[in-house]
Amino acid sequence: SLERTMEIKGADSASYNGTWRVLALADGRVLVSRARPAAIQLYDSEGRFVREIGHEGTGAEEFVSQPTLAMKGDTLIAFDGIQSRMILFALDGRFIRSFHVAVRGSPIPIAVDRRGYVRVQQKYGMFGDTLSRLQWVYYTMRGAPVDSIGRPPLPAMKNWPVLDGTRSMMFGVPFSPDLGNAFLLDGTLIYGVGNRFEFIATRTGRDTARIFGRSDVAPVPIPAAFVDSTMEQLTNMQVLLKTVAKRSDIPANYPLWNSMAVDDKGYLWVSVGIRGRTPVSFSIFAPEGRYLGMVPSWFDRVDWASFAGDHIAYVGYDKDRRAVLRIYQLDRRGK
Repeated sequence: SLERTMEIKGADSASYNGTWRVLALADGRVLVSRARPAAIQLYDSEGRFVREIGHEGTGAEEFVSQPTLAMKGDTLIAFDGIQSRMILFALDGRFIRSFHVAVRGSPIPIAVDRRGYVRVQQKYGMFGDTLSRLQWVYYTMRGAPVDSIGRPPLPAMKNWPVLDGTRSMMFGVPFSPDLGNAFLLDGTLIYGVGNRFEFIATRTGRDTARIFGRSDVAPVPIPAAFVDSTMEQLTNMQVLLKTVAKRSDIPANYPLWNSMAVDDKGYLWVSVGIRGRTPVSFSIFAPEGRYLGMVPSWFDRVDWASFAGDHIAYVGYDKDRRAVLRIYQLDRRGK
């Protein structure tokens, strides 16, 4: 249930939740990462703005791109993917140190595993590869690489390539199934493709520890009129798409699910549905893969949320299309 809505300092009607990242802390405080100008904001447990941590720039304690966030104890870890720089702060804003890693891009998810290593996601493979390839590299808090795990290659999301002069652009085919990944607390990688309600668990990236999912989820057809209007909007936005975009490339059905995440108790949450088009809910699985049930969802994608105890933090919109921070109360007793 929605517990409270908090204002985000600097948010305006042009903002949207894709440009904000949130990290909920166990004591009720919340960190929000901003894209332009790049910075990190700290809010107390009552939703009051406390301070900004770090700021935009090219120095050792500054960001060029929006940082992604993780916590280890009382230390905030911020990753600037454009500079390939990991920056450590105390929550009072004090800079601790920074180091470079061999990963580049933005925004790149990071996390701290049970061993205390920082896990950084890395894409690899040739541009235009028909398979989507990912690996995760683990670093110490001093920047030494210590381990890695790769996800088996999966069919890449279909794109429409457009050449505008000397610039090459890729447009994702609407309603194509997403590729999802999440890590259980013991380091097991869970992955799957959104057109199948099936998830694979691997401990090494080369083995299959188990396969689980649901067989009772029926596909929902995409209305033909909605496909037509989507095609029209896209080709009006980028006229060069008219030469490559084919209506037949668009799937007949909505994806069965769109994202996944593991909460801080170890349960796997899977987002089902598209808000405004199909009913939205979460399917929840125990760490061993047992299906626990379904709960209605207030928001579309669980991978943009942050879990902390019995609370979920999520950046959404108010009636003026301004980004706001919403805190949800999670009742794990099932009442």
